[in-house]
Amino acid sequence: MIPVALREGKQAVAGQITDYPTALDAILRVLVEKFSLPIPPRYTLEIHATRLDFQAALIDDLDFEPAIARTTAAFAKAAVGNRKVLVNETVMAESGWPERILTLAHELVHTTQRELANDHSLIRNQWLVEGFAEWIAFQVMDALGFEDLAKARARMTGEAREVRRAGPLPELRQLDTLELWILTRNERGFKATYPVSFLIMDYLVERHSFAAVVEYFRRFGSSEDHVANFNAAFGEDLGSFQVLLERHFAKLLE
Repeated sequence: MIPVALREGKQAVAGQITDYPTALDAILRVLVEKFSLPIPPRYTLEIHATRLDFQAALIDDLDFEPAIARTTAAFAKAAVGNRKVLVNETVMAESGWPERILTLAHELVHTTQRELANDHSLIRNQWLVEGFAEWIAFQVMDALGFEDLAKARARMTGEAREVRRAGPLPELRQLDTLELWILTRNERGFKATYPVSFLIMDYLVERHSFAAVVEYFRRFGSSEDHVANFNAAFGEDLGSFQVLLERHFAKLLE
């Protein structure tokens, strides 16, 4: 059990990160120093050595149904909830440290989202919730020297082109709830969810600013009305943004 908190010492970078405490500290430093994101108090990182241990933690700590926990433990590298970041070491160990850093950064961003929202529910606009976590995670990879952000962006743009060649890109409404997110991923593949949501977030930040995205999450501290929070934070409704997004993708992916 490792506290999610900054340690004393210098910033570790690629090549120096070979254990979870160092990885955790390196990621948190970028989240705080580059993005001014809040570190939620009383969170811990827990490493579960086997799938069965991870499965049990999903049930005990995150209230997963046993069948869902069993399915999730077969593929998921990590999960967040109940002020814990749970790591499925059996699956995580199949990846090198760059991929582990990306996964941990993504999950840690979810903890900052909940902190910004005063621990209120963020179950709608999953394209924004997941897109923000993925967007920041790749920023972390760049800051720590693992992968150049421009190269990562170009790769995901290529992946979105692949998705579009197979059919229209998913609309925001198809990436709204967790159930719809999973359905889209199952039907269209990974590239139709995370890379596409990264590019949506890229455009949202370019159009409205990073501060506006942070404001969106902060508004959940007083209201869980995702429609009103989006309108207030960005000054436009989801329908208008969908139209503009389609025009943006038409140019980006031509």
